[in-house]
Amino acid sequence: MRHLRWSGQRRAGIAAGALGLLAALFPAGSAAAEPARWALVSADVSPGVTPGYNINDKRVAVLGASDGKVRIAIGRSIVEDLGRPPGAPVGKLALTEDQVYALARDGSVTHFNRAAGRWETLAVGMIDLMASRAGASVIEDNQPPRFIPDLYVVAAAGGVWRLRGDPQRGGGWELIGMDSDVDALVERGYGYTTPTTLFEHTTGGAVRQWSGTGTTWLTIGSSFSFISADEINLIATDAAGKAQLYNDRPGSWGMLPRPAAAVLPYAPGGRAIAADNKTYYLTSTGDIFAIRYVHWGSVSIAGWAHLAAGPVVALSPHFPADYGTDDGTVAAAVRADGTLTELNWPTIQVASAFSPAPVYPPDPVFPPDAETGGIYQYTDTHAVDWSGRLRVLVETGSLPPGITAGTTSQGELMLSGRPTVTGVFVATLLLYDDTGAVFSVYVTLRVVDGPGPVFTSKHWVNPTSSLTLVNCLPDRAFMAVWTREFPSDGSYPDWENHGLAASRSGLPGCTATSSAAITYTPPPDHTVEVVGLDTGAPNCAGRNDPDVAGCVLFHRQITGAAGLAPEVVTLIG
Repeated sequence: MRHLRWSGQRRAGIAAGALGLLAALFPAGSAAAEPARWALVSADVSPGVTPGYNINDKRVAVLGASDGKVRIAIGRSIVEDLGRPPGAPVGKLALTEDQVYALARDGSVTHFNRAAGRWETLAVGMIDLMASRAGASVIEDNQPPRFIPDLYVVAAAGGVWRLRGDPQRGGGWELIGMDSDVDALVERGYGYTTPTTLFEHTTGGAVRQWSGTGTTWLTIGSSFSFISADEINLIATDAAGKAQLYNDRPGSWGMLPRPAAAVLPYAPGGRAIAADNKTYYLTSTGDIFAIRYVHWGSVSIAGWAHLAAGPVVALSPHFPADYGTDDGTVAAAVRADGTLTELNWPTIQVASAFSPAPVYPPDPVFPPDAETGGIYQYTDTHAVDWSGRLRVLVETGSLPPGITAGTTSQGELMLSGRPTVTGVFVATLLLYDDTGAVFSVYVTLRVVDGPGPVFTSKHWVNPTSSLTLVNCLPDRAFMAVWTREFPSDGSYPDWENHGLAASRSGLPGCTATSSAAITYTPPPDHTVEVVGLDTGAPNCAGRNDPDVAGCVLFHRQITGAAGLAPEVVTLIG
């Protein structure tokens, strides 16, 4: 049995309307409506200034609304005041480690010189800047080494310029791009002493990649309104608000995949923000969504979760203050009311499926052969933790006719039913939960000839809106139906008796309308064990006890799902 790890908590009984969407809504304009998820850091932040951040750093730089001073936040606290940059009001901040830069609305670029304790002008006439994750470790005046990033700017008159962090490799600005239509820069890669890959976005929506030398840039995409990148991904958002992943070939972009029932917040004006092991999405109305593990070609991808209602005007992903866990990035949000809030991601019960790297997909599953006409059941791939209801769908290929895929309350994928034709059937199945977290299972199932017992209706049902057991037992024996629900803690509750039904006639004249029946309707999203008893069976001897093996004729776990067609099973003994 292969195991599937889901991070998050398994919760039974989530409302049916919550598929793929976690209820994390704030009242409009409220920054602290849910302190367990969002912590208030400051109520004096300028909402019109783009914060400075880097996804592999704990710091976020913001501008005070009342005094125009640059402040550094780590986690839930303001830890440093760098004073007010000189000149025109600041429009954007940038940082890498303790190096902080500001772009003023008049186009001047300044840097906070920590040794001198003051802001110094580096350039004028600029419209964008980016502090790179790549640079150099510099030792000056017998001081401890400090990291100085490469700095990139876009000139209003056209052109992209670089100021190297390593003074040994050049002490002045270097022209690396000559296009006049560039309006933004992003980089992909881990940085530090390893070079990153630089991308530019143009006013016409084109995306270009720098060759790394000279002023040569290659166009890799078009018609995008926004770009973002992290260590691995380059994600571009088009005019319709749809996010696409770059596949490292010019012109090759792919829409983010999603399992059934996942909610995608794509809409014009929205933009996707790459952030290490997550991708955030900021809508045009300022709502925040997020997904986990969205690496190109990966077999694991989480569904969109709603983290906060608007109006959020800026989102700054970064490492948490206590980084060292597998939680990856968190984020700081600047809201329209001038508040800065910190997202506590671990409080968000968003599941994620861990699987091997894309080049090493999970090994195929080869269940035991099934026989035509015979009852078949096989379980595999155990999920130890998930959110809400665990479900499955067939993504590609097909299962044998008569065989369906379902899940058990214990987190197992179950193949069951009565196959009707022989052959070899190959399918890709997706396990997913209420957040849309998904894991791929590749199944090859062979069906061979076999005598097996024949039933008048499907014997295996999951999920269903209701299940009706029809008594077509011979000799007018009584049929009994018992159920017990599996709670989220894995315990076994007591059985519940749903009564007796007498057979009016045996086969072949017995039908669902001519004989007695008992209908059971499972609660939505609840997994229930259903047992049908033949009290007239020799080993049962008239007893009505679901724990007596000789009495059990029908045994099945079903999951309630409103809206599906009701199921009818005819019991013939």
